[in-house]
Amino acid sequence: MAGLLLGTSWLCYRKMYLEAFCIVVGINAVDLALMYMLGMETYNSIGQTSFFIGWAVLTGMLGNYFYFSHSVRNIKTVMRGTADPATLEQALAEKGGTSWVGAIVGSILVVLLSMAISYLFAPDWFWLV
Repeated sequence: MAGLLLGTSWLCYRKMYLEAFCIVVGINAVDLALMYMLGMETYNSIGQTSFFIGWAVLTGMLGNYFYFSHSVRNIKTVMRGTADPATLEQALAEKGGTSWVGAIVGSILVVLLSMAISYLFAPDWFWLV
């Protein structure tokens, strides 16, 4: 549910920075493709909001999968590095968990990345609307 409501901010909060980055790049790539393929009138009539709602629903539906695979990957990485139970527990605690700083900084970077991609690649009419 948090993935649906918070999207990439939730991914950054759960320390899934690569997944958040990939989703933002994917969202912007599809959005730019739609801008160029549909043109100004059709793109504006469909509405950007419906497009972003679709991505939010997709992120919400796949959020648990992303988190599970991220956790399994971290556990395997830590277990390869140590066999001592005390060290293993400490390393897992450091790798896992949440990060408010990551959520805030990640959210700011997501907005800046999205703005930069739009600024560099969006058609000229996009800035006139």
